[in-house]
Amino acid sequence: MNCGRPLVLTIALAFLLVAPALGQQVLLVYLPGAPIESANNLADATAALTGYLAREVPEVTLEPRLYRRLADAETYLQGPEGANVVAILAEASFLREVDTDFAPAFRFLRGGKPTYRRLLVVQADSGAAKLVDVQGRSLGVVETAATSAGAFLAQTVFEGEVDPTSWFSQVTAISDDFTAAANVLYGQIDAAMVADHNPFLASHLGNDLISVYESPPLSLPALAFRKGFLSGNVRQNLDGAVGRLVSDQAGQNVLTQLRLDGMEILSAGTTSAGLAAPAPRAKELAIALPDPALLQLKPLGPPSPDTVTFDLEVELPDIPLPLSQEGGSQ
Repeated sequence: MNCGRPLVLTIALAFLLVAPALGQQVLLVYLPGAPIESANNLADATAALTGYLAREVPEVTLEPRLYRRLADAETYLQGPEGANVVAILAEASFLREVDTDFAPAFRFLRGGKPTYRRLLVVQADSGAAKLVDVQGRSLGVVETAATSAGAFLAQTVFEGEVDPTSWFSQVTAISDDFTAAANVLYGQIDAAMVADHNPFLASHLGNDLISVYESPPLSLPALAFRKGFLSGNVRQNLDGAVGRLVSDQAGQNVLTQLRLDGMEILSAGTTSAGLAAPAPRAKELAIALPDPALLQLKPLGPPSPDTVTFDLEVELPDIPLPLSQEGGSQ
């Protein structure tokens, strides 16, 4: 009897519908800080990039999968279909968590630089002017990583100045920078960390919104490939294609859609951890000097028998000394 065959055939067809294509090259995209107004526009921009690379380097035919939520991107990457992911386009803090499997090859350039800053913004009439003024208020942050998100925010974005979990009354994860800035503007949260290149923020900064803190330079997103995926010739051809983005008309169209100036070619030894860890800023050392009028300089008397005398060369500050009535120094 052949009554079992239709069932087997049905199961096989269903498997083909959900199973990934053999040799599929998936590009996982997670860019919550992108200065692109909608998910559709970001999807179009990403497709333009992968299409350009495929035309230039036929061995690399990436299929972009765009995610708006961090949890969804991680679920896909860690699930059975994650084996098809050969490249990731994401923030450096996201890439740092998959650093053992993926290596960054190219990094975004915007304004001629591979870095940007995050601004802590509040409503202009909030009464806050600096970081200390937002203590105890609510904060919104864009999710760029999972397990290391708290440490990245505290140690890298805030440079160890404050621990956000105790400094703010509540820290809320937000899907993207547009939403974060809008939530502050309309009073949903008190403050938010927003990328300085966000166009919505730029249109309100200095008017409805002000910045009370500026992060150190942070790495712009990078395109990382699974280790071992790129052979020597393919990597060399990709480097050439990325280098031609700024001179080729089709490449310029891609950059325009991504709101970029170009893409930086990274050396083979570059790590995601290195991208996400900028050098700490040098902090000013403030030394308070006494009021010259309070200085009373008197000649030293003869040393006592128990006194130990040291001769030290000390450079005194260039400040005026009070004069006696006779015009001489005391």
